[in-house]
Amino acid sequence: MPHINPEALHWLKAEESLAKIGVELDGFSEDLAFWRGLGWVGSYFKDEVGQDVLVSFNIVDTVMSLVKEKEMTKYLYHHQEALWNKIYAAYFGGEDLEGKARAYLLQGYFEI
Repeated sequence: MPHINPEALHWLKAEESLAKIGVELDGFSEDLAFWRGLGWVGSYFKDEVGQDVLVSFNIVDTVMSLVKEKEMTKYLYHHQEALWNKIYAAYFGGEDLEGKARAYLLQGYFEI
């Protein structure tokens, strides 16, 4: 079901902060700036046996997948939530997205 997600907005701001911190940390600017704007990005890649597997470029999903690597758990949740936000923002703008997320946080939904 189409929706927006306030948590994905939180992580978007964290990505932006991480990129800004990278500028201040000598030698880490490009490494940390890599994550800027990738929260909604994902693509299919072939695994070891040649099957297409969806890979998230969301930093939170990536970290969680690394934490659970031994259990072979893969996370896509944050990628999918960020993608819904990206779609909404493409139509109505980022400011409207954030405004709706704040205005309807307690209600939990709004209608367009």
